Amino acid sequence: MGKLKRNYLLDILLLLLGIVPTILSFYIDMKLSIESNYWFQRSGSLMVLCAVLIELNAINYKEVIASKNTYIGGKPVVVESPIPKFKQYIKFLGLAMAVVGTFIWGYGDLPFKP
Repeated sequence: MGKLKRNYLLDILLLLLGIVPTILSFYIDMKLSIESNYWFQRSGSLMVLCAVLIELNAINYKEVIASKNTYIGGKPVVVESPIPKFKQYIKFLGLAMAVVGTFIWGYGDLPFKP
């Protein structure tokens, strides 16, 4: 499998690792009526971590594209490659995950306070 395909799969995996546990932890905190149900709040930190990893993966993607530059006369010629729409959406979702995850991390316990 090529580097770019693995890069896309990693993006999808990171999105799922950031969103699915957050949804599950919200459900668990709503259904369990124990005193210390902070799983949802803690899942915000996981969401932010995944968002940071998505951004790091985007930087790696740019390096993979840059490594395919053309050489003329022994000197590199930078070829500007447009970022695919899929990667643009992933970057936007990563940014949204960082914002939402930070909000959940800071205030995720408030919906469960009596």
